[in-house]
Amino acid sequence: MDDIKVQGGGGMSEYDRMKAQKDELLQREREALERPLLAEIDSLHLKNRGLTKQKAELLEACKVIMDGFEKGVFVRDVTKDAGRSWAVRLLPFIAALGKAQAAIAKAERSNPNDA
Repeated sequence: MDDIKVQGGGGMSEYDRMKAQKDELLQREREALERPLLAEIDSLHLKNRGLTKQKAELLEACKVIMDGFEKGVFVRDVTKDAGRSWAVRLLPFIAALGKAQAAIAKAERSNPNDA
């Protein structure tokens, strides 16, 4: 390609000038593409920090509640035990307790330093 060079004004060949323009345009395009991506990465880092904090807070709250159940702090209302559906009313809460126990175990396994 060197044989195509044509000497222009200022000591820079037309080829070198066009190559420099091309390189500058490519650099501008690269920067234009990188800018929003870097901003998105920064945004995701901030969101992740917030989620990590929320995870720790939720995990701690669940652990306190589960500890209360295990120690018998919460007492079940037995006045409605005579009704036919007393056990059915408890099913959603029992399922939620199981999910809370599983979530605590999973969170502690995934990052033992947060537990």
